[in-house]
Amino acid sequence: MKKKKFLLAVITLIWLLGAAGCSAGSTIDTKLQVNKDLSGQRLMSISIDNDVFEEYFNGTFADLNNYISANCPEQLQWSYSEETGYSQYMFVLAFQNIEEYEKKVAALTGEEKTIQISVPDSIWASGIYVDEDFSSGDLLQWLTNGLVNTGYVSDENASMIFDNGTTEVEYGGNMYGSYSDIYVDEVEYIDIYEINIYTEMSDFDTYNRKVEFVISKSSLVGDEDQVKKYFQAFSSNHISTGYLVENGTVTYMLEKLGMDISELKNFDQIVFGVEDELLTNTNQDGVTDALTFERAISENINLSQYVVGNAHAPEFHYYAKSAKDYNVFSENGTKVQADEEREGYGLVWSDSEVDRTVNWYLKKHFKTQNMSVELGRNSIADSWKQKMELTLEQVPTEEESAQIEKLFQTRLGIEQTEEGSEETTEQGTEEKNEEEKAHASVQLKQDKDGNCQIIILQKGKKTQIEENMLSLANDNIRLYYGTDREFWKIKKQEAYDIACDFSGLLGEVSDQFSMEYRLNVGLMPTMQYIKCSGDDETVGLQGNALVFSQTTPGICILYTGTRVDGLSVVFWGLTTAGIVFLCITLKKKKKEVEPKRPLSKKNSGVKYCENCGALRKAGTRYCEECGVKFED
Repeated sequence: MKKKKFLLAVITLIWLLGAAGCSAGSTIDTKLQVNKDLSGQRLMSISIDNDVFEEYFNGTFADLNNYISANCPEQLQWSYSEETGYSQYMFVLAFQNIEEYEKKVAALTGEEKTIQISVPDSIWASGIYVDEDFSSGDLLQWLTNGLVNTGYVSDENASMIFDNGTTEVEYGGNMYGSYSDIYVDEVEYIDIYEINIYTEMSDFDTYNRKVEFVISKSSLVGDEDQVKKYFQAFSSNHISTGYLVENGTVTYMLEKLGMDISELKNFDQIVFGVEDELLTNTNQDGVTDALTFERAISENINLSQYVVGNAHAPEFHYYAKSAKDYNVFSENGTKVQADEEREGYGLVWSDSEVDRTVNWYLKKHFKTQNMSVELGRNSIADSWKQKMELTLEQVPTEEESAQIEKLFQTRLGIEQTEEGSEETTEQGTEEKNEEEKAHASVQLKQDKDGNCQIIILQKGKKTQIEENMLSLANDNIRLYYGTDREFWKIKKQEAYDIACDFSGLLGEVSDQFSMEYRLNVGLMPTMQYIKCSGDDETVGLQGNALVFSQTTPGICILYTGTRVDGLSVVFWGLTTAGIVFLCITLKKKKKEVEPKRPLSKKNSGVKYCENCGALRKAGTRYCEECGVKFED
């Protein structure tokens, strides 16, 4: 607030001079001094007529100086001097580079301002270029507001405080006049009609680069030899050079092959004169889906060494070409079409910006032509098993196969131990008993026709299968199951509600894609109700399984039916066997306790004790063995 008040006081003094009819006493004269390294300072000089000051300023110069001293922004340095009849105020904004200049201007004005300063010194352009969208009055607006707020200047005179005077730019010992919003274009050009950049990635880590400078022959008049020598000098950096004359233009070419990313950065620095710190090659394999290999390339192209300001900027074209079986995509995801007239390069970007960051992508996707999924439930162990088989349209290399396997393992939470064996982990769980862990495995192999197959096997509880499916598909999934809880029922009702979109796993599929989904529903199933997604699916019971097929990578099934429950069959079988066994055992035991009697011969006259079976002696009334009394 103090700083604003100070500026306002100065502005008010200037306005006072203008109100008195003395323009020299109410103007701000500006001089922008720029050095070759783009450091410099902005000098803002204010002259105040002493008589005008006494008439319109409510205070003394000492009051004004005290106000300035207390409120001057830290971005400015100021000084005060006196001359006959005038008082002189000087405000200085110093900067070491353009970035510091921009920050200080933004702090003084309260908003971002446009500042373009270039001092090229090459055969293409030499001199100074300055373009700003603010004046010194904007930088001192805080002073105007402060003087009014403190009462040093009345409100009705506030709008007349500032009047911009002369504005100059000083560079290389020369002075250039300008408007109050500085614009100076004192650059001598050799206009380049077109700049074409060709980037080829023979693999993910090797670059070929060619740059074409297309110049009109009329623009080269008197400078053709000099320009030719300029390009030939690049050969000292092991860069191939050449030129072609046709259709009224001369095309100069620079080319280097087999570079890694650091060498490409060095190439850019040599050719364009600016180090490309933004050049990146980012591995994004498996980010969109597990079957897509991708590199994201970002490169900053700065043409300021050849042109200054957009008014003289050439047409800029960035072309790219991929390795075999890979495709180039632009920043917005559009596939770049190869141009055979340009040796298979496709246009990635085109504009006339001097400083441009180009983003593009290199992708290779393995399309799936067939997919089969088999899901089953073990009612005895209450566990689930799912097997997926993917048949790819292309056969990946050995290295690509290893990468695909790794990407699938990552999605399934499979980690590689030091011994190389697979180990399954679960989210949010660090330690679990072995029997509680879900099992998952991934295998790549060739089928009998030579096609590449990816086999994914999952075992575990229903929740674990759901988690694995979610991690694979990157989308919402649904796996609901319900059945009769009465254990004694042999024929039980059950219901499945299954939904899963595999497009997040597969990405783009083959035009001839087909999928078969097999749900094992148990012994001797009977279908009661079925509802499936899609228009081209076929569904029905085949043996113990519900089979569902379609041509899109997603399923949605609602099924109810009955099945023979193996546990109930075993239960009743064991129960029946137990009862039979018990009956046999009891009968056998009864026979063992019955008295044994010898077979008597008919009419033999021999008698036996009916209680114990002992031989009766003639004439006895009691058994000699058990003592029972004979009834007869």
